[in-house]
Amino acid sequence: MFSLYVYSASLFGIGLLIRRIIRPHNLYRSQLATIAIGFLIPLAFSAFALLNIQITPQRDISPFSLAIGNLIVAWGLFRYHLFDIVPIARERIMDNMTDPVVVTDALDRVVDVNQAALSSIRRKSSQVIGQPIKMAFVEWLGLFEQIIDLDQTVVEIAPQIRGNQYYYELSISPIRDPKNRLIGRIFVAHNITKRKMLEDGYRQLSEELEQRVTERTEELADAYNTTLEGWAKALELRDKETEGHSRRVTELTLKLARAVGVQGQALDDIRRGAILHDIGKMAIP
Repeated sequence: MFSLYVYSASLFGIGLLIRRIIRPHNLYRSQLATIAIGFLIPLAFSAFALLNIQITPQRDISPFSLAIGNLIVAWGLFRYHLFDIVPIARERIMDNMTDPVVVTDALDRVVDVNQAALSSIRRKSSQVIGQPIKMAFVEWLGLFEQIIDLDQTVVEIAPQIRGNQYYYELSISPIRDPKNRLIGRIFVAHNITKRKMLEDGYRQLSEELEQRVTERTEELADAYNTTLEGWAKALELRDKETEGHSRRVTELTLKLARAVGVQGQALDDIRRGAILHDIGKMAIP
């Protein structure tokens, strides 16, 4: 009974390792395979002993099989850093990131993806891994097709996902081998939808404020011009000698200004200045 329990537990553990090994594009396949082989060899040799199958002159070959298995695991320990925390840390970091992350190979096929990216398209990793990125993320309305030829860069994209408008700041980083050859790329999409909505709100308020300031400025300018015209008419009504004087001075001043190339708003300022100067010189009792 105890042997059955030990064999069942061992086979279950090895089965879990094999299941991880056969996952497409597994980054730690060699490490997992080394562990599985190291445990499988002693288990297989002990099964021969239980079945009374003698493959060596010595009936109990458990010490020999354990030695082989331990040597394989020890080799993997130094060769692949088997018990390094990197594989565990990688899964925890990737899956806990709120930003979608996609890793592709040199042919732009998806080799790794985190849960945030999968949630955005409502797919499982098995449906995405190994697929071209523009097919795996077809919900992003072909945006990956527009940036597929870009190298290291940061671009702003605006996909419509399930009928909702989103804004992302997409960072593209190349992955190169020691010979500087491109072997893949990392896509990290930072959700900036809230920031864009705030920016749009601020922009709209700024435009409304600018429009109101422009309207008030025009109203003040009209009131100012009306006041100046009233003063000029008051001068003309003072006596016949001053009748039309302000108008003639203003027209002559503008004529001289145009002759020297003055245009636009400057002409309006000169016109007001001429009227004010004439009013100040003649005075109103």
